Amino acid sequence: APDTTDTNHKYTKEDDRPKQQGWWTIMSVALCILLLWAVFYYETNIAPRTNFKNTVTNDRSNLQRNPFSDKQKHETSFVTIVMPSVVNYKERERRLTAIAKTWGPASHAIYVIHNLQKEYPTPVDDRIRILQVPSNITFDDGLPRLYHVLREVYQNYEFDYAFFVNDHTFVIPEHLCHYIQTYLASANKNIYVGHALNNQNDAFNSGAAGYILSRSTIKDFIQALNAKDPNCIADGGNKWLQGNPGLVTANCFQKSLNAIVKDTREAKKYHRFHAYGIVRMVMGKVDDWYRNKHAKLNDLLPNIFDDSYAQVLKGVDCCSSETISFHYVESMETMALHRIRTELQTNPTMNDTNLSKLIQQVWPSDAKLLGGYARMLPSTNTEDWTNLLFVLRRISPKGLADTCHP
Repeated sequence: APDTTDTNHKYTKEDDRPKQQGWWTIMSVALCILLLWAVFYYETNIAPRTNFKNTVTNDRSNLQRNPFSDKQKHETSFVTIVMPSVVNYKERERRLTAIAKTWGPASHAIYVIHNLQKEYPTPVDDRIRILQVPSNITFDDGLPRLYHVLREVYQNYEFDYAFFVNDHTFVIPEHLCHYIQTYLASANKNIYVGHALNNQNDAFNSGAAGYILSRSTIKDFIQALNAKDPNCIADGGNKWLQGNPGLVTANCFQKSLNAIVKDTREAKKYHRFHAYGIVRMVMGKVDDWYRNKHAKLNDLLPNIFDDSYAQVLKGVDCCSSETISFHYVESMETMALHRIRTELQTNPTMNDTNLSKLIQQVWPSDAKLLGGYARMLPSTNTEDWTNLLFVLRRISPKGLADTCHP
């Protein structure tokens, strides 16, 4: 309004111009800020994902560095991708929590998560990293989830090798480190190793036991996906493949990428990667389908496997001293197995009496706590018990932990 105290002033519309110009200035500044924010959001969130769909490079300068690198004694880096298990989802939170308290940090674990509040609401170790699955990929979408994870891991993380497991797996980090460092070739070569099985005359590595991919394998796989290689894609409506996406990737790895399965047994006899828990392996209580899938691999790949691969060993021969993984391990068994191995490494001369007491003290005594795919401990006065003590000692060597601990 005009200054009415000035008797010489005559009100005109020109008096409102300063106010109008002030509003236009404020609106212009706000629009500029909004435009700058939109450009920033696009460049940091949308453009990288869009460009990555069609471009795969070897540039690793902007990747997340391994937070363990200062502590590592070895030069080779690796991560462990913990996929969702399709068994007993309601216990996933407890399994992920147990992993974070035991083998997860030393294995450089990355949790693949659909619902953070349900699956891992209370972080217990800030070294565990989270890979959030977008909401348009459901828990049952096994193939889209695996494709998404492979892209995200390659794009965002610094590593030479990635070990793919699920949250029912128990991993021995120093053995994984030792195997990668000792037995695998350059990460620039396509590598796909684990526990090989025969699926109707097509070889693949058990997803339960876990498998290792080199960075090069993941890069070439993404390029094959972008090129719509028929060996690397599958019918999205196939429920069996959604639940077993590793069969699709195995087909691609071997037929298009020349990443062939290997015999990963120690001395061509003792398995390092296991699709069952330690008790079932020692007692030889594995399913018939599992035994059958070891057959005829020597016919399929005679230059890699021999006749002995068809036999699934038990007792003291079940497991390599360099065992890397067990499967169908629920949270309390994870805690127990970790505790027993730690005690044995601290006190390698512990006698059988004290070891037996420790096992009985920490191992779950309720079958429900072990899960439907595990087995109760054998009786203490049996050969199975003696064999279990032997294998626990065998997989807990102190020297290897000292020389190759991530």
